[in-house]
Parts: sequence; C-alpha cells; structure tokens
Amino acid sequence: MEQATETPLEVSRRMLPNATHSRPGPDDPIFREPITITSGRFMKPKEYQQTGTDRRQETTTTKITEVTHMDMNIIEAFKRGDRAGLPFEGCTLFPQQFNLLHQIDKSDAVSGILMEVLSDFSQEIRDKAAGKLIDRRLALALKSNHGSDESSIVDCFLKFTEGYAFTTDEQFTWDWLCYHQQHHGTGYGRTYRDHFNLVAHIIRHGDTYPDLRSKTKKLSEISAEADSFGNGCLALCYPAYCYAESIGEIPVEFVRGLTSFTHSNPDAMEAVTRLCAFIEDPTTIADFYQDSGVADDELFRERYCGDHATAFNTLVTAVKCAMKNTEMDVIREAIRIGGDVDSSLATALLLWTMKQVINE
Repeated sequence: MEQATETPLEVSRRMLPNATHSRPGPDDPIFREPITITSGRFMKPKEYQQTGTDRRQETTTTKITEVTHMDMNIIEAFKRGDRAGLPFEGCTLFPQQFNLLHQIDKSDAVSGILMEVLSDFSQEIRDKAAGKLIDRRLALALKSNHGSDESSIVDCFLKFTEGYAFTTDEQFTWDWLCYHQQHHGTGYGRTYRDHFNLVAHIIRHGDTYPDLRSKTKKLSEISAEADSFGNGCLALCYPAYCYAESIGEIPVEFVRGLTSFTHSNPDAMEAVTRLCAFIEDPTTIADFYQDSGVADDELFRERYCGDHATAFNTLVTAVKCAMKNTEMDVIREAIRIGGDVDSSLATALLLWTMKQVINE
C-alpha cells in the first residue's frame, strides 16, 4: 500500500510554534537555516475531488457575516500612514534633513536650485530650510488619496469580504487570492507580482489544477521556495484578524495561514504572529518596546536595521514610532528613521490608534 505524503502545509502545522518569542532580528541564525513555515488552517488532510462549485452546493453552512469587530478608524489610520510615508519611502536610515530632501526631491528643479544655493551654508541652516520643504511635502501627502500596495491590500480585502458567503477555509483562501490577483492596484513588490503571476497561471491551467487541494498545494510549494520575508504580509493582518473573529475562526491561525501563501519565511511568520498579539491586546505594545531595547537609536540600528526591510524589522520600527504621544509625532519619527517609511508608518499608525482606543 502506497504511503501518503504530507503537503508542505501539513508538515508546517507540526513545525510552527504556538507562541511568539523574542530574537534580535534578521541576522539571527534561524534565518541562515530557514525552515518551511507556511502555517495552517487552510489545508486539511483529506482529498478534494469536487470542484469549488460542487463543494459550495454540498456545504450545509454558509456564513454571510458583517465584520462588526473592525474599527474603521484603525483602518483609516493605517492607510493614512501609508499615504504620509509614501513620499519618503526608500530613503536611507536616519538621514539628516538636508540629505532627506535631496533623496526625495531629486527631480524637483526648485528644490535642486535651493540645495545648490544652500550648499555654502552651515548644516544647521540647510537642515532648517530643508525641514520647511519636507513639512510642505508631508502636508500634501496627508491630503492625498494616493496610497501604495499597503492601502491596496486593505481595500481589496474589505471589498472582497463584504457580503462574502463563507463556507470553508480552503474555498475562502482560493477565492481571496483570485480576487486580489484580478483587482489589485499598483506599487506591489516582487513577492506579490510573482504571486499574482502564479495565481493567473493556475487559473489558466485548470486542467492541471482541477480542485482546491491541487491549487493551494501549488501555491504553498512556490511560497515555500520563494521564502519571502518582506513586509507586505503586515497589511493583511488587521482586517483578516477582524474577519476571522466575525466568522468564528481562530484569528491568529487564520491570519498566519492566509499570509503564508505569499510570505512563508520565519521572519514574516514571527512578525505576523506578533502583530496579531498586539491586535489581541494593544497593551503589550509597550511591553515589547521596553523589552526589545528599541528606544535607544544605536541599539535599534545594531539589532534591527539590516540591508533590507523585512516584516520583522518593519514591525519593530513601527513599535518604536507608535510609542510617541501624538499622531504627528508618530509620523515625524517614522520620517526621521527613514527606510521603508510608507510600510513602517502605516503599521505604526495602526498600533498607535489601537493604543488610543484602549486608553479611551
């Protein structure tokens, strides 16, 4: 008798730890010896021979649920952070004001002339003048409706789940991935672009992937091979967590399973798990801030700032920013730190707003 083999998701269900743990960022040895973590509630150890339509017809329970657990002020704060940080995205870490202006306004003729005129002045005067122009850019960004992939992910998920008839985890996953592939906006990174191409390939070759199991198995295998640790997984956490609560699923497992089809690296899974813990109890944000040592700039740079913006160091940066007193202070802190500002600021304002809700 031929022995059944486990799918990558079934293997990972045994391997994924149930609790979060602290570690010093992407240079930890675990990232040099990656394991396949794709988590899950979405793959059950059974064969699916029916089509998605047949399975819907056979399902006895269909849930069309209003997502009452979601606070739209928190959603809007996340998107506002994305918009505010977008003009400053891709800058170096901890840039001086004048150098920051140079990085974000390379193609601006007026700023170019101003920087040339100011080049003979002291650093203090140059930074002060640059700060005025940066404030102007920030004011325009806050009035803009243009966001990046973070806003697109949230908007797509909200539109998809509105009135969605939930039947099973597997069906939801495939329906969501198809919807996202067909309705996403612009500004997505390589991980998502490759993922969208894969989903389109599976749709076109329905004879090769005739059922849900074969579709999700292929997606899981490619995600494990790609081993992405990017921060694109963070945008889905809050809306997916709230949706899971509304349909009676275990939120952290639901979110980890959903994000694992694009970001399966341990760094990404650690960040997703910890962000879910913050959503569950925002008071733990301050605890993590104290325990991680991110309050000190030098320690923060040494432990968490690498050559790439990972999901985990983006979340840590967001925590550092979210501890500021006012929303504008959070925004300015993210700009001061630099790097992938739109991603870190979106998550920072999400955390900061959750804290305000708890305090109120």
